[in-house]
Amino acid sequence: WAFDSPLYFNPDFLIGNTEWSNRFIDPLNSIPKFLLHPPIEELNTPKSSNLERVNVTMINPLYHKGRSYMADIINTYNHKWTYRVLLGSYGGSKKDFIRMIEDSWAMKEGRVEILSYVENIEDVYDATDVFIYPSRYEGYGMAAIEPMYRGVPVIVQNYPAIVEAVKDSAIVMPYGISSGEWIEKIEELLLDEDYYKEFQDKGYAHKQYLFDRQKKEVNDMIKFLEDLV
Repeated sequence: WAFDSPLYFNPDFLIGNTEWSNRFIDPLNSIPKFLLHPPIEELNTPKSSNLERVNVTMINPLYHKGRSYMADIINTYNHKWTYRVLLGSYGGSKKDFIRMIEDSWAMKEGRVEILSYVENIEDVYDATDVFIYPSRYEGYGMAAIEPMYRGVPVIVQNYPAIVEAVKDSAIVMPYGISSGEWIEKIEELLLDEDYYKEFQDKGYAHKQYLFDRQKKEVNDMIKFLEDLV
C-alpha cells in the first residue's frame, strides 16, 4: 500500500506497462508477471495541417511535466521562436502557466499559441519543427513517441519510463539540467539540417520497431494467459 503496489490486493498475476514499473511492483518476484507496453495506433491522416507552423511544441504545462523548462524556453530573449502549448487532458493549468510567461517578448509579440483542445493531434505534429517533453516523471512516455510518427524530432528528460519509451530515437537531456542547455539543444536542432534529419530518421525507424514489438507482445501475452489456466 505504501508504494502503490497492486500486490496489496493479492492478484493472481500482473500485467505491467513498463520494465521500470515491473521492477518495483513485485520486488520479491512473488507472482507471475507480464510486460505489455501501452498500445500504439498508426496515425494515418495525410500530412496537411490547418494550424500555423511553429518552431517548438510542448504539452501539459504542469509542475511535474516540467513546466519550468517550458516557461524558461518561452521566456528566452535570444531567439524569435514561435511556440504552441497544448493544455492536454489535465487542463486547469493555463492561468498558472500564463503568469510564468506573460512578461516574455514571445507573449507580447504574439509568438505563443495556447490551445485547450485540438480535434486531430496529427495536425499539431505536422505544424511543428521540434517537440519537447521535459516531464519530471511518467508512467510511460507515450506523448514523446507520437510526434516521431510524423517526422518531428523529440527532446526528453532522462527519466527511466520515458527513456524506455523513446530509447535512442529522441534526444535525451540529463535529468535536472539547466534550461539554458535545453535552449541550446533546440537551437542545434533548428540550425543543423543533418542533425535534424538524423532524429527524423531515428523516429521513423523507432515507429516500426514499436509496431513490431507490439505484435510480439500481444502474441506472447496470449500464451502467458493460456499458461496460467
